[in-house]
Amino acid sequence: MAKTGFDVVRRAVEGLVRSDRGRERIAEWEPLSDARELGLELAWVEELAHLHSSEDHIPYEAPPDVRPALRAAAPEGAMLSTRELLDLARLIAVATRVRAWCATRSRRLPRTWEHVESWDVAGGGLSKSDSDSGAGMGMASVAEAVQYAIDDDGSIQDRASSELRRVRGALGEARARVRTAAQRALRKASAAGYATEDQPTIRAGRVVIPVRAEARRKVEGFVHDESASGQTVYIEPAEALAWNNDVRLLELEERREMERIRRELTELVRGRRGEIGEVAEHLAELDEFMARASLAARLDCIRPEMGTSGIVRIRAARNAALMLHFLADGSGREVVPMNLELDDAQRMVIISGPNAGGKSVAMKTVGLLALMLAHGLLVPVAPGSRIDLFSALMVDIGDEQSMENDLSTFTSHLMHLKHIAGHADPNTLVLIDEIGTGTDPEAGAAVAQALLESLLDRRARVVVTTHFGPLKVFAHEAVGVANASMMFDQAALEPTYELSVGAPGSSFASEIASRVGLEPSVIERARLLMGSGKVRTDDLLADLLARTEHLEALERDAEALRREAVAARAAWTERMARVDEESAAIREKALREAEGVVKGANRAVERAVREIRESQAEKEVTQQARARLARTREQIDGRSRSLEKQRARAEKRRREDGERGRSPARGGSAPAGNDLAASDPRASDPGASEPRGADRSAAGRALAVGDQVRIDDGGMVGEIMEISTKEALVAAGSLQLRVRPGRLTRVGGPRRQQVHVSQPTVSISAGASTRMDIRGQRVDEAAAALTSFLDTALGANLERVEIVHGKGTGALRQVVAEVLESTPFVAHFEEAPIEAGGAGVTVVTLA
Repeated sequence: MAKTGFDVVRRAVEGLVRSDRGRERIAEWEPLSDARELGLELAWVEELAHLHSSEDHIPYEAPPDVRPALRAAAPEGAMLSTRELLDLARLIAVATRVRAWCATRSRRLPRTWEHVESWDVAGGGLSKSDSDSGAGMGMASVAEAVQYAIDDDGSIQDRASSELRRVRGALGEARARVRTAAQRALRKASAAGYATEDQPTIRAGRVVIPVRAEARRKVEGFVHDESASGQTVYIEPAEALAWNNDVRLLELEERREMERIRRELTELVRGRRGEIGEVAEHLAELDEFMARASLAARLDCIRPEMGTSGIVRIRAARNAALMLHFLADGSGREVVPMNLELDDAQRMVIISGPNAGGKSVAMKTVGLLALMLAHGLLVPVAPGSRIDLFSALMVDIGDEQSMENDLSTFTSHLMHLKHIAGHADPNTLVLIDEIGTGTDPEAGAAVAQALLESLLDRRARVVVTTHFGPLKVFAHEAVGVANASMMFDQAALEPTYELSVGAPGSSFASEIASRVGLEPSVIERARLLMGSGKVRTDDLLADLLARTEHLEALERDAEALRREAVAARAAWTERMARVDEESAAIREKALREAEGVVKGANRAVERAVREIRESQAEKEVTQQARARLARTREQIDGRSRSLEKQRARAEKRRREDGERGRSPARGGSAPAGNDLAASDPRASDPGASEPRGADRSAAGRALAVGDQVRIDDGGMVGEIMEISTKEALVAAGSLQLRVRPGRLTRVGGPRRQQVHVSQPTVSISAGASTRMDIRGQRVDEAAAALTSFLDTALGANLERVEIVHGKGTGALRQVVAEVLESTPFVAHFEEAPIEAGGAGVTVVTLA
């Protein structure tokens, strides 16, 4: 595996692992043979790699190695150190924190949660049967007990037990008495001139005072030590002796109590020893997989397709070991990607080309990718790649001659090739570098071809590098074998490290010799010695490579143009679809507006009929009004029929377009202007544009003041107030318009009775008011004004108006309600919201 560069990748992963056990797991790596298990591992690494690229990270920190502590805790009565107990508590804390974090992200990280969910870090409480051993206590509870009793610096805290608290209290008092007695004895010695210092000190755990050596017999007490010079002795005063003894006894009690606490905590650990060991291994596994994911993110790796059929289809593949080398040296160089395929139809690829041109790297890349995948690593390839799981990888790379075993280069290669030829099968990937070298070229080429034919018969997947011409011919003629070459820039006289499959490559020996500065005469002599046939073959190969490069460049240009054309076509198709949609929307809007005009006109007719019935008009005037109403209704009916025809045509067009399924870019959809024209009923029904009895100013008698006229064949009918050859003043409802006489159509003579037939259109709504203020008016004035206001609003096709009547005594509000209730075209009315006037304003919705 080292010959493919996999050791470089392994070391890179080890460098990303944070725990000792995680590094051990990397060192223990073995390739997987189960495709399902490997697929699960790759899926987990892929999920962690995606997480690595986000800002959300698993709260993992490297736990201590607790395996020695768990082994030490196994015997009955064992006692772990406070440091070992704290290490165990910290490991449990890390596992608890990681599991809680993953639980909140179980949907986003399903594979990670699948691994972490089983960590039994909480456990249950103590039961009566196992309360002494702690077997029923959860790991989290064990960690809490340890952290409660032991401080972060490893000291046992007073709160660990009441007995420890009592002993330490008594110990403090005894030490205080000792210091007091020692200070008293020191003051006496100092007064007598015997002391050499002014503070007591400690020797062998006892409080002593420093005394001059010649005065040792002058001070009562026990001599514990003397200074290096011998001039000072350290005496435990007699009066402090008893208190020192008490201190010593209490210190022994303290130590016994602390040991008891440590044994008790160790017993708790023993009860969960197996589970703690499993969690420690799970954390190391997580550490390992996060390191795999980190490498994948660093090298921009993906999970390729995978099977067991012996297929290798790599797209834009890069050598991971070479990438890591370039990253380490800081050169900024990039690995040249390569494409290659191996399958049942093409089982062998023979790579040729110049020396130092990248043949071996290309071959090793195939093996390295296969090894990385088999070890559960994502690989640096492009989407669409596939690397199947092989049962064996066999390589013959490098020179392994041995003087001890009397092996030459050629013999060592043959030994390897013998093993490969005898064990290869369809599920074997074989890599052979410079096959047949180390002996006579003709004999070496013959042996090499025979071995390759054997491997071809065994249906193994093989990648070979060579300089031998016969092997290039073999690759060209044999079924299932393909030539490949490393490209060479003849202008710059240097390799490009690009792999081209389909044609053999030249060694470019003369060109490389020229590049390194060999004498031209020597190079020319070499060409003569090679013979005209060899030179001609090399020239033909060089020309073939040049032509291949040119064709590939043309192919790339053609592909770029094709992509541009496809993009342009897609953009144009989308644009035409958008235009068609907008056109349909405009047509539909126009139809809806026309329907609104018709409905408004119908309401105007009904109102006019009501006015005629309510007024006591003369019979002749009534007949004239009825005639005008009949003409108006006929016009309305004509427009309604036209609208229905337009709607039917539009619906039929949409159905036909849907059945044909034609693209807007190719379809024969009408321009937007035609759609707009189609939405006008008069465009398709000319008869509807001229009501019976109507005269144009140019065709009938001259227009005069008082004539009833229509403007531009629209629905607005008004009365001529003033007229000249250039301009006419027309009163239509509350509006007065100045228009050219040519735009007017006479629909009636002067009115003798003011019976207004208002036909609202969109233009009328522009002059109508949506708000009326009747505050301060008398009740009868307000009622009349309100009736007129509602008629105007209805004629303007308004849907909602507001009436301001104020609060006051409520009389105006009452009359407003009565008028609104008696008006048939009032659909609903209600008090306005507080912010809009409240009880002082009534909001009316018209039918």
